[in-house]
Amino acid sequence: MNTDHNVGGNKLISYDPLEKWACVAQELAQKLKASDERVKQLREELAAANERIKQLEEQILKAQKQKEITHKVIEQIVQEGATHKTIEALLSQHFWELV
Repeated sequence: MNTDHNVGGNKLISYDPLEKWACVAQELAQKLKASDERVKQLREELAAANERIKQLEEQILKAQKQKEITHKVIEQIVQEGATHKTIEALLSQHFWELV
């Protein structure tokens, strides 16, 4: 017997559960593919962010070192007296450490 029925002139459409689940599976596969692509993008963004953090940490360490050297130079200037020649000599001595 055919699954299509004539009821009051209206024809009922047959329902195939396998077809329904095939469509569901296809939709889920598409969503999974999109999710995988988004995960890939997020991993790339994370790698870039981690690289930027590494650069910033290096800049912080360099700035801290420069600050220490600057304080050292200032202390020496204060101890030895603030003459133009003393300041110039100390800055020349530590110039490359500050840049």
